[in-house]
Amino acid sequence: MSSLGSQPQVARVFQSALRQVVAVTEAERSVILFGEGLEEPKVRAVTGFPADNFWLTAPLSLSLLRNVCKTGEPVEVADVNDTPGLQAELSMVLANVRSLACAPIWSPRGNVAGLIYADWVGRASLRPRILPRLQEVARQIEAFLRKVEAGEPNLRDPFEGAPLEKPAPRPVAPAAPPISRRSRRFPIPDARSLSVFFRSLAAMFGAGLPLVRSLYSLSKNPGKMGEISEELARRLERGQPLSLAAAELQVFPAMAVTILRAGEKSGRLHLCLERLAELEDHNHQRWSKLRSALIYPAFVLAACALFLVLAPAAMLSAQVKLLENLRTPLPWVSQVLLGAYGALVKPWVWLPLLFVAVWALRRHDLWSGKLIALLRRWSPLGDLLVSYEMSQWCDLLSLQLQSGLSILNCLGADTSLRQGLIEGEELSSCLRRQGYPRIVSEIVRAGEESGRLADMLGWLSRHFDEDFQNRLETLTRLIEPLVMAILGIVAGALMIATLLPMSKALQSL
Repeated sequence: MSSLGSQPQVARVFQSALRQVVAVTEAERSVILFGEGLEEPKVRAVTGFPADNFWLTAPLSLSLLRNVCKTGEPVEVADVNDTPGLQAELSMVLANVRSLACAPIWSPRGNVAGLIYADWVGRASLRPRILPRLQEVARQIEAFLRKVEAGEPNLRDPFEGAPLEKPAPRPVAPAAPPISRRSRRFPIPDARSLSVFFRSLAAMFGAGLPLVRSLYSLSKNPGKMGEISEELARRLERGQPLSLAAAELQVFPAMAVTILRAGEKSGRLHLCLERLAELEDHNHQRWSKLRSALIYPAFVLAACALFLVLAPAAMLSAQVKLLENLRTPLPWVSQVLLGAYGALVKPWVWLPLLFVAVWALRRHDLWSGKLIALLRRWSPLGDLLVSYEMSQWCDLLSLQLQSGLSILNCLGADTSLRQGLIEGEELSSCLRRQGYPRIVSEIVRAGEESGRLADMLGWLSRHFDEDFQNRLETLTRLIEPLVMAILGIVAGALMIATLLPMSKALQSL
């Protein structure tokens, strides 16, 4: 029967049958496979798929095709996102398949010899009677094959002439507004809110609940994450992947978007969501320690600055009048403090400062990188920032490798490292050439030689995280005596500014 499918008249019927399928279903991709006795039937007619090495390169669920060939059961999926077995398959995610239909072709000997497959990208539900149309085309192919098997002469192509009746159109819902890259400005959530969001989404998705339904369930929660969940669900309904929708909302960290994209490509979105929750928890703990370490000295320094500016006016007013009556000049320390007070109470000083502050908040992307580069040059803060950044970088790369992505895909926009790998260099050599810490290149080289690069990167992440904690504790201990020294300087300046006028007044009497 496999030779039957290769006969010229049968091959022409397969081609006309596929044209009929496309005409009556408006399928974006379709294929007819046929070959009795073969575990993987051969491609007889195809559109939208690679004809060569179909079973190796075609971006669709090959397990679904094999199951249809084995059982003979037709398949119709109105929405892949509502089908737990398909929604996490890498091939379906990459091709953005939303709907599909598949009908078996039975041979004259009573076994499944092939199938007709059609799918649609971005369509949330199938139109009525799609699968019956495919089955009708399959029945006409089967009838033609029986005639060929029987040796009937002058066979006519069953698909020539009037086409099959097109299915009725789907009920058209009111047109949704076009997706805007920033249709609505959402507040940036904190790390704790992101952790709860990712952990809840991972639990629902892992329990078998479709992604869209999980997001709509989370949208019922009050607060900004509820609004963000609802917007994500709407964008997924319109055909966007979760990573793209999250990136366009511009409220999720770039690291989270990268991990979501890795989960979609690898088919391990559930595990990636759980790791995201762990990473956000870890990030929240680190920054909580950093904030708690800096709040006290920041408050003390702000109070000292305010007291240093406002106190002289109250403490020196009587002394200033006394020295004016005695026609004795004020000491320079007192003049500086009074001059600073007189300047700061005038609006023309505050307005430019306010303008600069607003500009800095709105254009932080222009100066934040330069500020971080400047802070790196100061050893205590520089080492602290390097440890924090390397911990995140190693953790992110390890997670992507564990998700099944290649090292080139994991590196993303890092063109220097990607170019080195493309030219044949090892990752450890590229890292050493780019100036990464020596321990990173050495451990990465060990991971490359042992074949356990993801595990070695995970160890590096833990190492740099411990180093970050130790350096943060050291920095906190350094800040305490620094704050005490500043307090002493402020108290001494006020004492000098108060006593010198009194001394001059006594000398002039």
